[in-house]
Parts: sequence; C-alpha cells; structure tokens
Amino acid sequence: MVAVDSVENIGQLDSAASEKGVRLRVLVGIDIGMGRCGVAPGKNALSLAHEIFSSSSLRFEGLMGYEGHAVMIPDPIEKKELPRKQWLYW
Repeated sequence: MVAVDSVENIGQLDSAASEKGVRLRVLVGIDIGMGRCGVAPGKNALSLAHEIFSSSSLRFEGLMGYEGHAVMIPDPIEKKELPRKQWLYW
C-alpha cells in the first residue's frame, strides 16, 4: 500500500503496477496541519481519489494523515483534540 499526493504519482504508480500485472492499493495523503506533504482536504483530495478510481491498476483504499505536530503536546486531551480541530478548520 502506498500514499499519493499528486496526479503525477498516480500516473507513475498506475504504469508500474500495470507493467507488473498487479493492482496496487493506494491512499490519498491529506495535509492536516504540518504543511509538509499531502493535499488539502476537500476538492484536492476528491480529485486525487477520482484519478485513482479511474485507473486500471490502482485501488483506492482511503485517506491518510499524520499529526506529527501533536507529538510534543504533553496534555493527552489537548493532543487528542488537535486533529479534530484541524479537520474542522478545513
């Protein structure tokens, strides 16, 4: 299983999977506040999911996000709420 955050990734993975005769499981990477990778939730994520659905060698498996910016928050309640607040922001 792999994660993608661009149409170019999807095209390359579709070609590689097709050459090998496999169907690759793919997640759409969502940027949930770190600004390092992933696409914004909403239209951008939906567009990538549509591209995956349209490919012959890829299978959409869902969304993926990483709350790395919450790792150093000592309060467990605050840490748990941060991802929810980020999603509400989008």
